Amino acid sequence: MKKKGVTCALFIIAFASFLLMGQAGCATIPTTTSPTVTTIPGSSQTTTGTTPATAASSQGLDFSLKQGVEFLSSGSKLNMGDLFRVGVHIENYGKSSKSGQVCIMDDIDPAYGGTSFTCNRFYVKEAQYDSNDKVSQPGTADVYFPTSQEYSFHDFPLAQQTAKMTVTLDYVQHSVISGSLKAPEPVTENLNLQQDPAALSVSVSKSIAAREGGYQAALDINFANKASNAEIWTTDFTKKAIAFSMQVGTYAVDCGSQSNIFDIGGTNLIKCHSLLPLEQLTHPVIITLDYGVRLKKDFSFTLQGKGVA
Repeated sequence: MKKKGVTCALFIIAFASFLLMGQAGCATIPTTTSPTVTTIPGSSQTTTGTTPATAASSQGLDFSLKQGVEFLSSGSKLNMGDLFRVGVHIENYGKSSKSGQVCIMDDIDPAYGGTSFTCNRFYVKEAQYDSNDKVSQPGTADVYFPTSQEYSFHDFPLAQQTAKMTVTLDYVQHSVISGSLKAPEPVTENLNLQQDPAALSVSVSKSIAAREGGYQAALDINFANKASNAEIWTTDFTKKAIAFSMQVGTYAVDCGSQSNIFDIGGTNLIKCHSLLPLEQLTHPVIITLDYGVRLKKDFSFTLQGKGVA
């Protein structure tokens, strides 16, 4: 009987040890999940799960110079006879494709080679948006100068000089901005507007005053240039102005002009008014803008004459 009790005790100990070993062997191993990384073509920036913020992400369209051994970019050093090209990388964060022209010109006397004033056409497709109406991928395009062969400098008389490459990009912007206006209450209001990325952003404030048989809405339309390096022109690039129109439901909007062309260079403000009925209503607002955008950037590089390392 004593031997049988010892055997049972040993069996219980062994069984308990087996259970402990089994639990240790099935312990959960911590795992790590790699985040989703998005790389923007033509950019060194990466981000987790979304696209990085750039100038183009708010103003719609922007450009930079491509970098690399054969490309001239900001900070490049060129010796006599070095062959180079200029590559312009364009990003579009808007919901419509864009086309226009890119022009380049350096500030070195043409007698010593380099680039002359040259323009090429471009086309860049629209950005891709996700289900939350956020940009998942901008449209991109690259434009190269020259289209064949390469540029070079020769016989430059100075040992060294800081030079400048000027790049301009012209395109036409069509924007449709939507919102709503309540009248006669509240008496004052800043309208909530829906607008896609563009060089010009718009804000509208309104005030309501009683008029015989109804109310008058006084409207201040303010424009902000979101691109510090952008000039705003008419769509034919002949005048610094924009084409502007506004609708408040089915009611006329008077902006004090016989045409829809407005020069906003001085005050960036257009004043309008609309006669509205007595009933408390929410009126849909549609603003349409058409204008040309000229983006301009200067890139500095160093030109080294013969015998300079």
